[in-house]
Order: sequence, then C-alpha cells, then structure tokens
Amino acid sequence: MVATHFSEMVGLEFSFCFHTAVKENMELLMSWEVVKIEQKDSLNGDIVWLDGVVKGPDGEDVISSQGKILVTDTL
Repeated sequence: MVATHFSEMVGLEFSFCFHTAVKENMELLMSWEVVKIEQKDSLNGDIVWLDGVVKGPDGEDVISSQGKILVTDTL
C-alpha cells in the first residue's frame, strides 16, 4: 500500500485501526502523511514515520494507521 511511493523501502512497523466495516466493492480513498524523518547513517537511509487514513465514500474515516519505514538507495 505504501511501496509505490518510495523507490527502495522496508516496512518496519505498521498498525491499523478499523473504525467501521469495509464492505466489498466499497470505493475508498487512502492517503499517507509524512510526520517525521530521521537520517540513520548506520542503515544508509532515513527512517520515515507516517500517518495514514482511509476514507469511505461518505468522507468518513474507516481506517486510521501509523507506520515506520526505512527509505534507502540500496537494500
């Protein structure tokens, strides 16, 4: 869900909270916001903290999420 936004990344932590049922064929809008970036020389990249939300067709939040990824030039 997040990999297409970064060239080389590794998911470190993700959590999801479902606020309501997500039904089959429901049209959803997903967005991620970068809330913090920390350079990590020992890992040859940056640790990036993300907040995410999935909205249903009525604009209500159906899922909220937090994530932490490593973004690097090489794996």
